[in-house]
Amino acid sequence: MNRMAVDPGVSRRTIQKIVKQDLGLRSYPLYRGQALTEAAMQIRLEKSKLLLKEIQQGHLSNVIWTRRFLPMVWAGITLDKKTPLVFVDRSVKINAETYQEKVLRDVFLPWVAENWSMRAPAGLGTCPFCEIRTGILRESFPGYWTKDFWPPNSPDLNPMDFAVWGYLQRKVSSKSHQSLNALKASLQKAWDDIDVTFLRPTVMLVEKRLKACIAAKGAHFEHLLE
Repeated sequence: MNRMAVDPGVSRRTIQKIVKQDLGLRSYPLYRGQALTEAAMQIRLEKSKLLLKEIQQGHLSNVIWTRRFLPMVWAGITLDKKTPLVFVDRSVKINAETYQEKVLRDVFLPWVAENWSMRAPAGLGTCPFCEIRTGILRESFPGYWTKDFWPPNSPDLNPMDFAVWGYLQRKVSSKSHQSLNALKASLQKAWDDIDVTFLRPTVMLVEKRLKACIAAKGAHFEHLLE
């Protein structure tokens, strides 16, 4: 708009008024995201409707949103709780068996048993080791959301992706780290600092994002959130 104002010799405010009020146009920031095919958008649309129905039935407080970041970090959140931050040593091969033992059996299931009983953890379908994992989770969570229930190509719907990981990245990137242990310590400190004042509004955004995804017919929808 600055360039448009300079050329004809009119004020920037006048150009803004013409563009926004007279022409009904808006400017949008550029977002990075996965390319979505028509088929992928249709699936996202259908599954977003299913998820929204679940959440509007009052199930949002009974969902654990989890994510594996990088090859070595795993975590999860709820409306008011968070799992331990799990680090898997780089020398350990990351496969289905490792994930099952180091994350599910050693950390996740004990944490759930200790903290509270819930209906269905969600977001676990983002990790590639689904077949082995699903059997374990269904034993403890009959309402478990499988990878077939979760919309594909949808990090913009999981609060671990659209909020938590970005928060952790900003925290740890504020200083340099001389070793892997130093990086782990910074991640742990950032994770420890997350409390319910961050968790609740973050998770509450899921419903708004699902509605935006539906309004966009499964396409990218960030511009609708402004």
